[in-house]
Parts: sequence; C-alpha cells; structure tokens
Amino acid sequence: MHVIPQRQPSASKYVWALMLVALAPFALLTVVGVIAYWPHHVKNTDDRDIYTVTVTAVDAGACQEAVTPSCVTVKAGDNVVKLPKEASIPEVSDSVRVVDGHAGGEVVFIDYDRRVPLGVLSAIYVVAILVVAGLRGARALIGLSIAMVVIVGFMLPSILSGHSAIGVGLTSSTAILFSVLYLAHGFNARTTAALIGTLAGVAISGVLAVIWTRWAHLGGLYTDALYILNTYYGLSASDIVICGVLISGIGVLNDVAITQVATVWELARTAPGSSVRSLFTSAMRIGRDHIASTVYTVVFAFVGSSLAVLLVTLTSGANLFTQLTLGEMSAHVVLTLVTSIGLVCAIPLSTLIAAFVVTSDDEARVKASD
Repeated sequence: MHVIPQRQPSASKYVWALMLVALAPFALLTVVGVIAYWPHHVKNTDDRDIYTVTVTAVDAGACQEAVTPSCVTVKAGDNVVKLPKEASIPEVSDSVRVVDGHAGGEVVFIDYDRRVPLGVLSAIYVVAILVVAGLRGARALIGLSIAMVVIVGFMLPSILSGHSAIGVGLTSSTAILFSVLYLAHGFNARTTAALIGTLAGVAISGVLAVIWTRWAHLGGLYTDALYILNTYYGLSASDIVICGVLISGIGVLNDVAITQVATVWELARTAPGSSVRSLFTSAMRIGRDHIASTVYTVVFAFVGSSLAVLLVTLTSGANLFTQLTLGEMSAHVVLTLVTSIGLVCAIPLSTLIAAFVVTSDDEARVKASD
C-alpha cells in the first residue's frame, strides 16, 4: 500500500519575518548589555594558593584543642593538616585540598579533592546524553557549555565588578536562551516561537521577583555569602535574589516552551488544516499535565536543596510554615513561587503563539490558490 507522506508544518514568510522583527530588540539589547556590563578586574578576598596533597597517615586522637576537640590530624608528605570535626575522616592515599596559612606556614584544610569522581560522573552523563539523544544531544551539550561560559565568564564577574545584578541577570538570561535554543533545536520558526514564549515567561518571573523582593523585604544579609558580597563588594542582596530568579527560571521555562511548541507542530502534522483554536485546545490538554508535573518538580527541587534546614527547623520545635516566612527560607519560597507562576503563564503563551505560527502557512496557501 502506498503511503502519502505528510507535509511538515511550517510558518508563512510573513509570520516568520514578524517573529524575527519581534526578537530583534531583545537581541540588540542583549548585545548592548554585554558591552555595557562587561566585567573589569575583580578583587580577591583571599590571594592564597590552594593545592592538592595526598594523605600518608591519619591520627584521630592527636588533636585535642578546645576549639576543635574532635578534629583529626592528617600527615600529607612533610605537612601536618588538622581537619575540623565537620569533615569526614580520610583514609591513607586520599587527596585533600589545602591552603597555606598567613602566619607560621600553617597548612589549612579546605576540602577533599573530588575532581576525579566528579569528572567520571560528568563523562557518564555526556555519554548517556550522546547515546540516547544523538546529534541533538551533542548540540544541547554544546549549548550547555556556552551557557556555563556566559555564567562563569560574564555574569558572575560582571556582578562582582559592581554592575547591576538585575541588568546582568537579564542580559545573561537572554544570551543563554538565544544560544542554547537555536543551537539545540535549529534556527527555524518552531524554535523562534518557543523562544518568544520563554522570554515572556522570564519577563513575568522577573517582574514578580522585583515586586515581591521589595514587598517582602528580602534584602537582608541572611547568609555569610550575602554578608561578604555586601561588605566587600557593596552588592545589593535583593538584586542578587532577583538575578537568581531570572537564571533559575530559564531552564524549566525553556523546557515547557519547547515541549508545547513541539506538541502543536506534531498535532498540525497529523491533522493538516486544523484551526488555531483546535490546535490550542488539544495542545493545552497536554500542557495542563505538563504544568502539574513541572510544578511538582520545582517544589521538590526546593525541598531537596533545603532538606537539612527543614530538618533542623523541625528539631527545634518551631512551626515549619512560620519558619518558611523568615530569613533565607523566605527568599527560596519567593524564588520557587515566582518561577512557578512564570512557568504556568509560559505554557499557554507558547502554545498560542505556536498555534498561530503553524497555521499561518495554511492560510497563506489558501489565499495564494484563490
């Protein structure tokens, strides 16, 4: 039996050009932002060198100072390193990271050297992606590498240089989205529709983050990290919270937007001539399930990352829901909620944009045949 191949959905030239025109200001502002916020020299609070030594002997009873009564003395070559009680006891041949102290040449323990186990795990991750996703997975990994370059090479040093954390966060978010989406999914109408929906979700999350960060007074120095950044670099804690919301939201927003647009494209392929309304309605049946599962993901990620704090809160006998409104925990709650709201808004927006885009070519063909 002869099977007639189905025509792949596409967008009309007019709509395709219109989407590119709509994205042009974002691309231009991103370039301007990179130039304006380009980082300059960042001062270091600690100029000591960190290096790796190998443990040659372990003595758990040779360190009895009152300050760290449970510490362990580790001999690494000619150096004697005292481990704090918080560190797990090493074994002979383990590698640890140490730093020379400022006084008396004392060697101070930093942490274990985990480069090998983390490197092996990363290699397994890369192989798994390549085996399952193939070429598209390879492009996604390249996009991820570009995103990390943007974050480590531009965003973080730019904020430390004294530039606006909100402006840098917006610039970094859009730069990452442009590069990651087009690299992983190709430069086409489908990816562009997903990009517009993702940018809309990021914008909604950003606006809500600004409003609730100010309203909930999340500018306090609740952690040692925020205290250091405010004291030594003069950075605003509330701006850092907002920047964190922008960056944390792009991953999940990108995921839901791409999925919804791909759903619309597949529906249009299997049912040519469908209307915008029918495509939107059908795709949103899937979108509602996607909203439910992704909201769970965001909340569970919050619980997992804050598990130790939540456990300590319960052991203190304090009311858990009251503690969630205090200090650093309240910032995590705001981040989770505004990201979830942006996600919920991005799904119908992406679906609607995709439905209009994918039907535009059918309409253009009908007009051309009249």
